[in-house]
Amino acid sequence: MVKFSSKLLELPCFADNISVAKKMQLIEESDWNDINVVYTFYCFLKNKILDQGEIPNCIHGLIYKLLMKSQQVEILELLNKDFCNGLLQDNNTQFHQYYIELQNLLLHDSFLEADKLTSRMLCLMANVKVRNWLYFSDISNITPKELEMLDNLWKIYSKGKFGFSIQRQIWLNNNQNWDVLWQKLGWQKNNVLCRYPEEFIWTLLAPTGHLPLSNQLRGVQTLKALFNLKIWK
Repeated sequence: MVKFSSKLLELPCFADNISVAKKMQLIEESDWNDINVVYTFYCFLKNKILDQGEIPNCIHGLIYKLLMKSQQVEILELLNKDFCNGLLQDNNTQFHQYYIELQNLLLHDSFLEADKLTSRMLCLMANVKVRNWLYFSDISNITPKELEMLDNLWKIYSKGKFGFSIQRQIWLNNNQNWDVLWQKLGWQKNNVLCRYPEEFIWTLLAPTGHLPLSNQLRGVQTLKALFNLKIWK
């Protein structure tokens, strides 16, 4: 068993006076081969999520991703003990196993499969059983808490790039112009809808808000109903 330093390191990424983007850069540039650096990140995560009860964000998601990718056996054992469900601490939902599956896909950057699962989960949440897409009238059947958790998982494990709330903010920032939104999200090329799945980008190199996808062929009413939910306001 490795003996950790009794004094946690003062890492520059923990400073309060730097942007989220800079923090994530510094986190990625940290020495992940140094067991004491890795242990410091573990302690930070445990303190924020378990001790203080903070809602996980993209900083926590990035740290958790990198901790899981580290080859430090002692740290992985601590994670398995304290974060057996990853950053999902609320298992009081009938969709818990789906969230666990989605989290694992996002954790490993399997964005295509995560997108497919998200579509399936939305139908289940809306109690739609006879088709694999939603009408705008189905959106109100989704419990706000479930939708928020779904959206948060996408944000947490994408460095804050993906999620319905991210797409909504881009829509609002562009006067709710759908044509501009499609261009910003990278869902159209030369005013032509991208072909699924080959013309979409299934990595973090995609434009902000690129994922999860929504079917434009059925118009904008479903996505508009989702964007207009009170949970985002």
